[in-house]
Amino acid sequence: CNDEGLGFGAVMAVQKYFVKQSITAATKKNNRSPYQCRTPKNEELLVYDSLIAEYKVESFSDWHTVARLLAEGDIGFICRGKAELGPRALGNRSIISRADDREFHALINQIKGRELWRPLAPAVLSTDFEKYFSGYKNRYMLMTNKVISEKVPAITHYDNSARVQVVDDNQSNFYQLLTACKSLESKMPAVIVNTSLNGPGKPIIDDLIEVFKLFEKSTARFMVSEKYLIRKQ
Repeated sequence: CNDEGLGFGAVMAVQKYFVKQSITAATKKNNRSPYQCRTPKNEELLVYDSLIAEYKVESFSDWHTVARLLAEGDIGFICRGKAELGPRALGNRSIISRADDREFHALINQIKGRELWRPLAPAVLSTDFEKYFSGYKNRYMLMTNKVISEKVPAITHYDNSARVQVVDDNQSNFYQLLTACKSLESKMPAVIVNTSLNGPGKPIIDDLIEVFKLFEKSTARFMVSEKYLIRKQ
């Protein structure tokens, strides 16, 4: 039970060594993206339940709106696009917040039913990495880095470390969101807290009905699906 994508690697190994099929350059290229799994389901039912709950439902088209909600101190859910391969969130099945207030560390761990000492990961644009961190850049949240800024306490572990997700334009949701956050750097650093979208003891969620159930009982204030932005009023 870890974040290395061992199941996918095992399939590749079986193909090469047992089925005797070569792994072509095209196969490697086409499978470099971690976004290989299911798309969300039950979006229309999500809208129905949200309207019954008297939440605000609007068409989603602008990540700047999400950036402004983060700047206002809201915690949000993202369930949009194909799910990530492996038990980690990289922007398509994520719980997010701003990173400059330690309070968000406790609030998000409470949503997930985790021990409050457990660390949360940051996501940052590749071009902004050196402002906040040092070490090796990795797009898949697989390396531990040193935190060199005091501006991001929500993702800073007790030993000044963080497992950073470095974001480029191949990671659509977070690239657009963090780019929008840069326009608000006078209010908050362009770093967001990112952890997987799931509740206590549960797998990462694809069914938007299950997302709604978690959203309804949590302190999160908004959620983003394929077509909609839903907010508690």
